[in-house]
Amino acid sequence: QIINLYTICAYFVEPLTRIFTCAFVELVAEGEQDPLWFISHYWGTPFRQTLRMLKLHCSTRGSGARFWYWLCTLANNQHRLDEELAGSLDSVPFT
Repeated sequence: QIINLYTICAYFVEPLTRIFTCAFVELVAEGEQDPLWFISHYWGTPFRQTLRMLKLHCSTRGSGARFWYWLCTLANNQHRLDEELAGSLDSVPFT
């Protein structure tokens, strides 16, 4: 089976966050993390390819400093997508 963001969300993100009804990043972050980069992607891409893309991006765009990426699977509360994605375009997390 190819592991992609559909499988990661179903078998990892949703089960781990279900009891808290929160986004995955809320479980692991020590504080607020303002992303520098937004990842536009297809959930069906093999996750190994997504990681290789991120590694390449870090090596070409990173300056050795720490910075954050915004990946919807981990940043959005998968249990409350109707609430998170409701409203006008300027109020959703993708903008």
